Amino acid sequence: MADDTYKKAFDEAVEELSKVMSQREELEIELEQVDQRIKKLSRSIHGLGELFDPYAVAKLTEKRPELFPRRTVTKDAGFTDAIRKVLMESLGTAYTAIEVRDALERDGFDISKYKNVLASIHAILKRLVNQGQVETNSDEGKVEYSWKMKRGIRI
Repeated sequence: MADDTYKKAFDEAVEELSKVMSQREELEIELEQVDQRIKKLSRSIHGLGELFDPYAVAKLTEKRPELFPRRTVTKDAGFTDAIRKVLMESLGTAYTAIEVRDALERDGFDISKYKNVLASIHAILKRLVNQGQVETNSDEGKVEYSWKMKRGIRI
């Protein structure tokens, strides 16, 4: 009799686990879609702002800091760590190598000591991709880099 009770509880737990995992998969798909929409809206806002006021996004960030979280890179951060920080805190936005460079400058990282900063950024990004920390995608012919997500969680 007790064996039947345990078997029934076991079967119910397996069924519930299956349902919950399906729900999780649906949420991960939805999260990816939301992240892509955030990326597109963020780029649109930056582009549109530049058209009428080069400081529009900076002004918006002051009024609505939650829309564009401020990243800071410590002065003693290594180059790779600074790039990691930019990508990890990108909130679903993928960056080209040029955008990574610009973000590093905005965040206060001194890139002036690098002779060919873009070549260095490309090398670091390639290494991070090979290590499985960063993923790439192509958008309108440009290679973009973003921090790799594992089941909806940044790793």
